[in-house]
Amino acid sequence: MNFIKSSRRSIFWIISASLLTLIFLNSCARGVNRTFVSQEMPKNTEMSVAVLPFENLSNNLTAGITVSQIFITELLIKGFFKIMEETEMRRKLIEQNVDMDRLANVAIAREMGVKLGVEAVLIGSVSEFGYQHGLREESAIGFNIQLIRTKDGMVLWRTSQSRLGVGFFNRSSIIESTQNAVSKTVSIMHQQWRMTESNHPNPIHWDEDTYQYHSKSPSNEIEDSMDSKSQKVTNDFAEQKSQFGI
Repeated sequence: MNFIKSSRRSIFWIISASLLTLIFLNSCARGVNRTFVSQEMPKNTEMSVAVLPFENLSNNLTAGITVSQIFITELLIKGFFKIMEETEMRRKLIEQNVDMDRLANVAIAREMGVKLGVEAVLIGSVSEFGYQHGLREESAIGFNIQLIRTKDGMVLWRTSQSRLGVGFFNRSSIIESTQNAVSKTVSIMHQQWRMTESNHPNPIHWDEDTYQYHSKSPSNEIEDSMDSKSQKVTNDFAEQKSQFGI
């Protein structure tokens, strides 16, 4: 009888340890987003914007163009700004004999914005675009962008984004990870723009676990997240104990 009870306890602890391991591994995928939206951001989406090819600081030769094109697509889908058609923009850049590698320079980008006839230019750099190898292969993406107002060089929107993988059991390509990161970046910008527009007293915080925005303080957010996860583990333990008669 004691042997059976001991075996049940062993099975219970093995399952419990496995459960905790799965929870940990599935929560390993993390990203960091830091976003600034100026009070000077236009209160409508009619501002004309040219998305210039991003500077490539990664080992992938096409990363800069790829990420900038994904931004163009996302902004068009979301209906933000009047985006200059990419082919026309490239034609004008070529006519001006512009060095594409220097477009991340604010002064040069602003000058090109004037020549392109747009109200603002979106410039950026891609620091990481590929896969990291360890226990498993995970996609990794990192970029910095800023929206520069052409007439005076003011930064209307600036974001730094990095993201590694999407979880232990969920594998995604680098393109899919980039699309998700860009979509998240644009959504956060829009949410902060709306909060700025309404003069909301609390800052926006992004919850990586729920993919939602919260206007409460980060400390409360962390406490709520910890309480939620602790309660889930406690409930799972109780269920396992009940099944094994412990």
